[in-house]
Amino acid sequence: MKYISRDGSYEVNAEIPKNIENIVNNCLLKDKYIDEGFESNHSFNIECFKDNDRSNFYIKYKNSSYKGFLIKNE
Repeated sequence: MKYISRDGSYEVNAEIPKNIENIVNNCLLKDKYIDEGFESNHSFNIECFKDNDRSNFYIKYKNSSYKGFLIKNE
């Protein structure tokens, strides 16, 4: 998985949940989405919400947390 920021891009060593496709689709297509689960013996929490053309997300998995946003560009 690659994390891209204004300062550059970084490789992130993390196991990706098996249902990541469903999670991403729900984050992008719904106005608000919250999911909690258990993956590889660790809890996985995600919260997504829309703010105009911006999809904000917060993810917590193992000992890491990630937050950011995607901007819709048409």
